[in-house]
Amino acid sequence: AHGGVDNSSEGAGKVQTLFGRLHGRKADSRSILMTSWQPLYDLDEGRLQALPEIHHAAFLREDDAAVEHEVLTTWRACQPDLAFIHLDAVDQAGHNGAFDPSDPGYAAAVRATDSRIRRLWENAFASPSAQGAMPQRMVVFASDHGGTGNGHGRYSEAERWAPLLVIPPSGYPAVNIRNLVDIGQAA
Repeated sequence: AHGGVDNSSEGAGKVQTLFGRLHGRKADSRSILMTSWQPLYDLDEGRLQALPEIHHAAFLREDDAAVEHEVLTTWRACQPDLAFIHLDAVDQAGHNGAFDPSDPGYAAAVRATDSRIRRLWENAFASPSAQGAMPQRMVVFASDHGGTGNGHGRYSEAERWAPLLVIPPSGYPAVNIRNLVDIGQAA
């Protein structure tokens, strides 16, 4: 097992990251991690420093708007083989108000994040490379956790449920995931 059970798990990281797996299979791979959440950035700095900087870059930005801006200014030049883009506004709104769509701040954060994802899709993920080629790219959207009130960390369905959307490259069969327990290394 990976050793992580929550945000503060000591000794987590007993398995190789997706970034490390990619680099191990394709030494000239390019990858990026973009986030505004310091603990996620710190995790990257501690675990991915062995990857050559030219091939992997991590960006810590102040908020989701700055993360979006970084993606839109970096994507075409980088054309990453693997990208992890973390948007945190919905989680922040849940902690500041409630993890509830009837909470005005939470609902506004969901709408803003939906619009941000649409712009990222249109201007980065589904866009041609700088050379004009349409890359064959799988895009995975995974939400964070839910919550009860303005907290989380227990084992209720509302706290553990995390939707996942997988968009395969054009011409590939649809991905059918019924239960997501663990994503293991492909053979």
